[in-house]
Amino acid sequence: MTRTGLALLAAAGALLLSGAAQAKAPLDGIDVCGPNACAHLGLDQAEQFWVSSHDSGHPVAAGPFYVIRWHWPGAAEESAYLVTGGRAIRWRTAGAHAIRPSRVLSPDVSWTSVDPAAIDLVNRAAAGIEPYPEPTLTRVTIGGREVRAPQTYLRLLGGKVTWTWPATRWLTVKLESAAPSPWTDGVTRIQLGRVGSWVAIDSWAYRIPKAVARRARHGLSLTG
Repeated sequence: MTRTGLALLAAAGALLLSGAAQAKAPLDGIDVCGPNACAHLGLDQAEQFWVSSHDSGHPVAAGPFYVIRWHWPGAAEESAYLVTGGRAIRWRTAGAHAIRPSRVLSPDVSWTSVDPAAIDLVNRAAAGIEPYPEPTLTRVTIGGREVRAPQTYLRLLGGKVTWTWPATRWLTVKLESAAPSPWTDGVTRIQLGRVGSWVAIDSWAYRIPKAVARRARHGLSLTG
């Protein structure tokens, strides 16, 4: 996939998501939840947040996060992850990635960016509510093989996004933690290039340090 091709795909994604941004927020508002408590955004606040959180975005590095919850009239409760430090939301939305390259398709999730003003609104509303912490990895496998020092494999999530699609085959990366998170709930798809210094996360390509990629392919600690 060329840079131009991926740019066109991203533009299509922005158009797709802009339609969602025009929608009204849930009439009952939104709950922003940490592990021990929730803050409620009423309709006016929820509307400000909702229309500021549907711009096209990409996966972000691991960090503390909230779970946002809402429901539409007559429908079951829905939820998404809000990563405040990365100003991003990871949604469970079927079909949102149909425009992405099929070789690493993640049909059940999408990521959007969040306007700084919307993050400030959440931070004020949820003041005093601790977010869920960065995940503690209990097990990591790459290509089905368990690695050493699993917590160090969060480094795979901190690469630099690129529009150049790598010409490589992929190894499946599975991150596991005791509690679910945007990166470890089994829905987000993570892959490591068999060659080079590439990671693919939910159909986005990232470049990571060559030494990190090489050690990861051998299942070694990534602190070296």
